[in-house]
Amino acid sequence: MQQPFATPSVGATALRGTGAAVRTAQIIGLEWLDLGKQSYDDLVATAGRLAACRNPGEALTLQGDLVQRMTGRALARSVVLSDQVTALFGHLLRPAGPRRLP
Repeated sequence: MQQPFATPSVGATALRGTGAAVRTAQIIGLEWLDLGKQSYDDLVATAGRLAACRNPGEALTLQGDLVQRMTGRALARSVVLSDQVTALFGHLLRPAGPRRLP
């Protein structure tokens, strides 16, 4: 049976909005996981180099380089994450659509 109006139901509109929000939340989660994996890999590699250091100055230089790399990586990702979080809130706060009276 065909509906008398061509407008989608409120439930269908709400589900479409929820699907977009879920996809955006998934992108945010993947970005965080990738950032964590890259940081962990960098930390493990630096720990190996720290174990081979001959003096405290060399160790301090390695640690400073690690902090610089991790800070740069976090700042670069913060731009992407900020855009995605803004999009997520846009999806969640969008009105569900026109309400139809029975």
